[in-house]
Amino acid sequence: METCRVKGCTNEAIHEVILYDFYPSDGTVFFEQDHTCAFICAEHAIENEEKARGEREPRGGGPGRGGFGRDRTGGGGRRQRY
Repeated sequence: METCRVKGCTNEAIHEVILYDFYPSDGTVFFEQDHTCAFICAEHAIENEEKARGEREPRGGGPGRGGFGRDRTGGGGRRQRY
């Protein structure tokens, strides 16, 4: 059993947090576990979605972007950071 990785939370984690970006310009995808907060509980997943604000833009990684030929945003580029 994993525990929620949000600081101070001891709830059981039910979600693995994945960073995902899609670049329509060349069709590349970046998909990997978010190492800053790898697992979260239901409460924090809901809070994350409700409070996430900002533009949906890739956070890097695709070809010519200094990455692995893939890109990432974590929910389309809008994430609450814990």
